[in-house]
Amino acid sequence: MIGTHNSMTYLKPRTWWMRLVNRWAKCQDKTLEEQLKSYKCFDFRVFYYRGSWCFAHGFCEYTSTTIYQALNKIEELKGNHTIYVRLILEKSNDMSSAFVNLCKKLETQYSNINFFGGNRKSDWKKLYTFSTGISDNKVHQYVSSMQPCSKLITPREYAKKHNEENLKKLSKDIDLFDFI
Repeated sequence: MIGTHNSMTYLKPRTWWMRLVNRWAKCQDKTLEEQLKSYKCFDFRVFYYRGSWCFAHGFCEYTSTTIYQALNKIEELKGNHTIYVRLILEKSNDMSSAFVNLCKKLETQYSNINFFGGNRKSDWKKLYTFSTGISDNKVHQYVSSMQPCSKLITPREYAKKHNEENLKKLSKDIDLFDFI
């Protein structure tokens, strides 16, 4: 199954200086609606900001859309398709227990979505195990941030150079891509 990595990074960064570094954080151009037309697996990186669970990737924070708005949009547009969403705590700031509560709530509230992940990004510690039972070793990331050259190349540059060859390496599990 092919999915989008850092699916919500098409959003506008929260501050002017985040816009300056967004080229290293941005992994998707297509909106969630556009991604849903071709893919049924999404990678949501969340952090808690001013009372809401929003999206982030590294230093870039995207606060114009909350996780609930995104999941409601998926529910509205998914049709008969089975949807998978990986949930990762991007910025912990002592929010691990709140993230666990979020995972429990989302799994109950959005029972038609198959959640997996439940990790804290800083150390990849598993904070919550979703009932789908999809283990971390079933997720393959064909993305620049997982490569030795990650500080030297942007996700867009990596995708342009490697997506075609990486699409030939698909697993029988979940494969996440930048700019697919």
